Amino acid sequence: MVTSIALGDPALFRQQCYVNGGWMDAQGGDVIEVDNPATREIVGTVPAFGREETRAAIEAADAAWSGWRSRPAKERAGLLRRWFELLMAYQDDLAVLMTTEQGKPLAESRGEIAYAASFVEWFAEEAKRVYGDVIDHPLPGKRIVVLKQPIGVVASITPWNFPAAMITRKCAPAFAAGCPVVIRPASQTPFTALAVAELADRAGIPPGVVNVITGPSGPMGAELTSNPTVRKLSFTGSTEVGKLLMSQCAATVKKVTSSWAATPRSSSSTTRTSTRRWPGRWPRSTATRDRPASAPTACWCRTASTTRSPRRWRRRSPIISNEVAPFGGVKESGIGREGSKYGMDDFVEIKYLCLGGIDG
Repeated sequence: MVTSIALGDPALFRQQCYVNGGWMDAQGGDVIEVDNPATREIVGTVPAFGREETRAAIEAADAAWSGWRSRPAKERAGLLRRWFELLMAYQDDLAVLMTTEQGKPLAESRGEIAYAASFVEWFAEEAKRVYGDVIDHPLPGKRIVVLKQPIGVVASITPWNFPAAMITRKCAPAFAAGCPVVIRPASQTPFTALAVAELADRAGIPPGVVNVITGPSGPMGAELTSNPTVRKLSFTGSTEVGKLLMSQCAATVKKVTSSWAATPRSSSSTTRTSTRRWPGRWPRSTATRDRPASAPTACWCRTASTTRSPRRWRRRSPIISNEVAPFGGVKESGIGREGSKYGMDDFVEIKYLCLGGIDG
C-alpha cells in the first residue's frame, strides 16, 4: 500500500534525481522504495543511480563551477537569501515530508526546517565576507596579497536523522564560497532533500550548482571519493564509514570535513540523537529526551560530581548546534567545523601573490 502525502504544494514531492537543473531517472530504470517508518507503507520511490549517473552529476557540477564562482558574492548572497525565504515559506510542507519518511514528530520536523534554513540565511550573509589579506613582505618594496578562492566541486553525503539540516549546513557555505555540490542523501529519507533542491531551483540557483542523487551507497560513494574532479567531501555519519571515506579520498587528496558517531545511541553527539521509528516515541537513552521542538539538537552528559549519581544524565545546553557556532568533533568524533564564520574555511583555498616594485 502506498501512503498519500497531503501537501499544500504537491510539486515538492519529487521522485526523480535533480541533476544539472533537470529531473531524471536511473539509466536502467532501477528504483529504491522509501517507506513510512510508522506504518511501513511505501511512500514512493527514487532512482537507484550507479557510478555512471553519479559521474554525470559530478561533470554537471564541474561545468557549472566556472560561472558560479565568477558571480559576484553579492549575487550569490541574493540567491541564497531567496532560497532561505522559500524554505521558510514552505516550512509546513517540508515538515510533513520529513515526518512521513523519517518518523520524527511533526513539531520536531518544523523545528528542523527552521534550523536548516538558518544556515542558508547565515551563509547568504557570510558570502560577502570571504576576505583576503595584505601582508608586509620581509624585503622592501614588496607586498603579499592573500586570496581565498572556491575549492571546486563538493560531494556531500548526509544521514537520515536530520535530512534537511545536514544538507544546508554543508551546502550553504559551499554555495556561498562559489562551489557547486553533489548531494547524496540517505536512502531512507531522500524526499526532503529533493524538495529542498526543488526550492533551490525556484530560488534561481543555476543548473549544475545543486545536484541531488539517490541510490546504493557503495557505487555512489566509490565514485564520489575516487573521482578527481571532486575536490572536497563533507560527510556526517558513523565513525567507521567516515574512516572508510577518508581512506578512499586519500588517493586523490581531497579535503574532508566529517562529523562522526561511533554508536547509534546513548551519546551526546548530534549524529546519534534519534532512532527512525514511530513518530513521537523516542528512546529515553538518546539525547532527544524531553527536547522542545524549537531545539533540533541537545547535549546530555554524565556528571562527574561525587554528590550526584555518576550515571545521571544532565542537560548542559538546549542547543549545541546553530548557525553561529563552529560545530564539529575531535579525534574519532570528526574533523573540521560546520556553521559560523569558520564554516567557510574548508570550502576555499588560500593563495597568495607576491607583488614587487611597491614604494611607500
